[in-house]
Amino acid sequence: MSKIGFIGSGNMAEAILGGILNAGVFKKEEIIACDVNRERLSYINLKFSVKTSLNKNSDIKDCDILVLSIKPQSLSKVIKELSQIFK
Repeated sequence: MSKIGFIGSGNMAEAILGGILNAGVFKKEEIIACDVNRERLSYINLKFSVKTSLNKNSDIKDCDILVLSIKPQSLSKVIKELSQIFK
């Protein structure tokens, strides 16, 4: 079973999530959405019933695919954090 993780759960992640679930590419159990915004994660969880997490570092390490759905100004910080997880 493959797993896909979303770093950031804003509008872009919501659109992609909806598309892959509607197309049956991944099952809900194979998806995790991570974000720093607790309210946004609650919304994503209610809408799609996927796992959500405020702590991307521990929850994405088992993902086969990562989608960086973040603002461009956050990219360097997120990449630096991810480099500690993925060698």
